[in-house]
Amino acid sequence: MINTSRGEVIDAHALAQALEKGPLGGAAIDTVFPEPPPPDHPLLNLSPEAKDKLLITPHIAGITKPAFNRMLTAALENILRVSSGENPENVVNGIGKPRDAQ
Repeated sequence: MINTSRGEVIDAHALAQALEKGPLGGAAIDTVFPEPPPPDHPLLNLSPEAKDKLLITPHIAGITKPAFNRMLTAALENILRVSSGENPENVVNGIGKPRDAQ
């Protein structure tokens, strides 16, 4: 199983169980939920055999200089939008209605 999306789309307990007891042969994920994971996170407490079937990358796959510049530009543009009373673009969590700029 491969997940390069959000950590929330994976049921960590179910994934841990599938890695421990089968039938899943392996998993590669780019993030976990919550991030950073607490010490008792199920994917951090696997048996050695199950850990050998799991790859967790550090959630930096998109961190290149051009990508960083695009993110910086988008963040600055959203700051300007919100301070002008407009809605920000690309809101993921559905919370994006600006309050009065002060």
